[in-house]
Amino acid sequence: MFERDEVLQALHNRLTAAGINPLDPKVQSICEVVNAFYAEKTREVLQKNARSAEQDRDVALRLFALHRYRTPPALTTGPV
Repeated sequence: MFERDEVLQALHNRLTAAGINPLDPKVQSICEVVNAFYAEKTREVLQKNARSAEQDRDVALRLFALHRYRTPPALTTGPV
């Protein structure tokens, strides 16, 4: 993940390039609010993706178990 200071530095660079003073107290307050907002949204997406990956893993394990136990034993031992 990105460190807070890295994100704020990149944002400050963009603000400066746009002619906005990143050291202005109001601008700093806005940056903090925006940074917190995006951190929260990023955390939500990562948690959702983690749950989705866990669900995918569970489905794959269930399908593997279903296939393994439904296949006749003669077919699982290899050629005769």
